[in-house]
Amino acid sequence: MRTLLTALLLTSSALAAPLSITPPTQEVQPGALVILTASEAVNWTASAGTLGSTQGTRIVLEAPRTPGTVTVTVTDPKDATRRAFAVVTVTGPKASSTYRLPTFVAGLGFSAAIAPDGSTWVWGSNEAKVNPTLALKTSPLPVRVEGLPSMTGITTHHEDLTAIDTKKNAWNWGWGVPGPSVLASAADAHVDFGCALTVRSGDLYASGQQQPLVRGTADFDAYLSFDTPSSIVVAATDGQVHYGNDYACPALKPIPMPEPVQKVALIGRDEFIAISATGAGYRYVAVTGTVTPLAGFNDVIDVALQGDEGVVLKKDGRVYTFRIGNDVPTIPVAVAGASDIVAISISDTHALALRKDGTLFAAGRNQYGQLGNGSTADSGTFVPVTGLKVKLP
Repeated sequence: MRTLLTALLLTSSALAAPLSITPPTQEVQPGALVILTASEAVNWTASAGTLGSTQGTRIVLEAPRTPGTVTVTVTDPKDATRRAFAVVTVTGPKASSTYRLPTFVAGLGFSAAIAPDGSTWVWGSNEAKVNPTLALKTSPLPVRVEGLPSMTGITTHHEDLTAIDTKKNAWNWGWGVPGPSVLASAADAHVDFGCALTVRSGDLYASGQQQPLVRGTADFDAYLSFDTPSSIVVAATDGQVHYGNDYACPALKPIPMPEPVQKVALIGRDEFIAISATGAGYRYVAVTGTVTPLAGFNDVIDVALQGDEGVVLKKDGRVYTFRIGNDVPTIPVAVAGASDIVAISISDTHALALRKDGTLFAAGRNQYGQLGNGSTADSGTFVPVTGLKVKLP
């Protein structure tokens, strides 16, 4: 009798409908909530991520924060040999495929921007001769820099300006430079202060080196100096972060991050903020090698930092400010006066924000007219720069 009953049970099990999971495969973004349904009540396990429950016909899986493959397994609670599998592929947006050169910059008491026609404009303090042809020491309104070719973008380091023309020549002028001159050719971007960094065809090179520091540069920030350690942090197009600190042009090493990174900003020389492809913020401390998530840094698409002041641009098109207190960034707070923002810049005195229609806004201290609205009054909210449209990045 027992032999017959056992045979009947085995036959019944063999004839039972196979288990299945719907959908059997799918692609999701990091951290997404995934709904999976089984053909009957089962036990659930997952190789990664977090399951909302482990029993039943329907569960919710919270996908991991890093790209990869998650195998979800269901098992018949009465017969462990009956199983089914589903594969969830976690993908994430990577950083920009090429370095995006800024078209405006907040400098030390001054501002500069490239107009849609390629002309270069500056305003605010002119002590460093950021407008070599202008005799005035300050200008509260944008003034064109004469004698320059058509430019595609502009950056600053300390009190100078570097702009890239349409033929990819890097022009430099400002503090200690008698007038605009070409520093490098075939450049997407260039920074030179002790250690020269050049982006060519999307790859980052250091002066005198034939091999790139990083291939596929999405974003980078540098603290370059003649007499103190230089620091460089790079977000590569594959989402990896590379960092180095040395008295010369530092060799860079990859820094493990919880998820792919698209934007970076140095906090001094030994720390940096990284913005992931999902918009989360992280702080890296070189001394301890630790990475910690930042409160309030969510849905971020760009970050800029100068000294103890910082700004982030979020997916809602608004700009938020934060401070570095005890080496830790505070929760960002929204700045009123501008929306639909696509790019940001910050200096020790003020911040700039570009709206998607080409209107440039400024906020902060204004003792030199660096806000560009015709006055020298400070503003805690964004005010439009007068008489200038700016080229979109």
